[in-house]
Amino acid sequence: MPKNKEPSPRRTFTPLLKQQIVDPYRGGKSKCDIIREYDIAYSLCRRITVVPLRKKIAVLQKMQS
Repeated sequence: MPKNKEPSPRRTFTPLLKQQIVDPYRGGKSKCDIIREYDIAYSLCRRITVVPLRKKIAVLQKMQS
C-alpha cells in the first residue's frame, strides 16, 4: 500500500498576479484557458474572478435600497 505523500507547500499569489488573472477573464477569456495558463485550481480562479464581483454587486444593491 502506498504511503501518503507529503502535502505541497502552500502557494501565495501577489495582488499583481491576481490582477493578471482577472484582466483576461474580464476581457472574455475562458476560465479553462486561465486555469491552464497559470496552472491554478478551478476554485482559486473562481475565488479571484467571480466572488469579488458578486460582493461588489451586493454592496451596490444595498446602497440603492
